[in-house]
Amino acid sequence: ERGAISPQAISAQAIAGWLRTHPVEGRELMQRNARYVYFRETAPSARDALAGRDGPAGSLGVALTPLRSVAVDTRAVPPGSLLWLEAEDPRGGTLRRVVVAQDTGAAIVGVPRADLYWGTCATAGEHAGLMKGHGRLWLLQPRP
Repeated sequence: ERGAISPQAISAQAIAGWLRTHPVEGRELMQRNARYVYFRETAPSARDALAGRDGPAGSLGVALTPLRSVAVDTRAVPPGSLLWLEAEDPRGGTLRRVVVAQDTGAAIVGVPRADLYWGTCATAGEHAGLMKGHGRLWLLQPRP
């Protein structure tokens, strides 16, 4: 909104670079931005450790699965719902897959809106930071 980064150049990497080169302005901006996210490290739950999963827990209390878990607005999508996702893949091509509504987020408001969880490694962060395209999302429900 301040014009520090052009809309065409915006990505998580561009934002992180700007924050590194503008530490004072960056701290002030993060403290004023209600959508700034604070993370804390946690150990996997016993259930997740037994299942061999070590990702962060979503709002349902279970580990998120890379490229299969999404965050949604629970006023629009029931937690635990299955969805079909079609979206531009920043690595090239199209992502087409079933995903599970396992998390929420303050920036995810309304229908259809979901944020795909990419994982915790550096490569996952790079790909997630480049994802800004639009896609399509279907809520899968059994017939009555």
